[in-house]
Amino acid sequence: MSVKENKNRKIEAENLILTALKSPQVINLEEIMLLDAVKELKESSKELFNLVDIVVSSDMTNFKKELEKFSKLLEAHKVSK
Repeated sequence: MSVKENKNRKIEAENLILTALKSPQVINLEEIMLLDAVKELKESSKELFNLVDIVVSSDMTNFKKELEKFSKLLEAHKVSK
């Protein structure tokens, strides 16, 4: 895969995650976490990947506590808490 294709794949995976965060009733985050392009974000977009990991795997108490760490990211992409 070329550098350009890798960059596009990363951007598309990031956009998919952001869309899923904005529309959880439409897109299942647990299912998209299985996609290779999304798994690759663990290295290339650590903050976004970690946010999704918390959404998917945390209990409510931990989720609320951890969510504050991602305030800037959420605001930058207009994702509501």
